[in-house]
Amino acid sequence: MVVNDRGSILEIMPTQRALPQTDASGHQRMQVVMRQEPNTPIGPLNLGVVFNHTLQQRGYISGEIAFKAKPGHRLSALDPTLYPGARLIIRPDVYIVRARTPIEFIGVLQRLQGRDDIAWVEPTVIYGLAYSQ
Repeated sequence: MVVNDRGSILEIMPTQRALPQTDASGHQRMQVVMRQEPNTPIGPLNLGVVFNHTLQQRGYISGEIAFKAKPGHRLSALDPTLYPGARLIIRPDVYIVRARTPIEFIGVLQRLQGRDDIAWVEPTVIYGLAYSQ
């Protein structure tokens, strides 16, 4: 499951999730990566796992994808079945969606990248330390 993110190849790992771990002072220190079912939801506390082939580094996704409409285009009615959780975050034209699974993440990202009324699309990918179980 591979997507192109601004020239970088991201491989989405549908059966891996990362759980943030904190140290004694409450600071996040790493992600613990474990195996889960592909339809297990992703979010801030149960991150999806990606591998960035350009950076040669593992990253993590919460499902958020930001995008901006091209000048002169208004995206007033985004179908929630195609663009889950779509909402305007910066007026007049920057939006965010939140995919619920890695498979949905790929579909939403590719759908947004294919639209001709979108100026740019940016999936939120977090990079950092990991520990595999």
